[in-house]
Amino acid sequence: MTASLAPWAWIPIVIWAAFAHCLRNATQRTLVAEVGTLAATLVRFLYGLPFALLWLGLL
Repeated sequence: MTASLAPWAWIPIVIWAAFAHCLRNATQRTLVAEVGTLAATLVRFLYGLPFALLWLGLL
């Protein structure tokens, strides 16, 4: 049964990615309005830094 579901696994992944992207864009737009472009960009990169370091550590 698992093998029959594998070809369809991309559908929920893509739907979740689209939702997460829309959420990130909405949050970024709100943040830019409140603190400015530079600060919002800094927040975005600082939020992603631990994930990037974790990924680098796994390589």
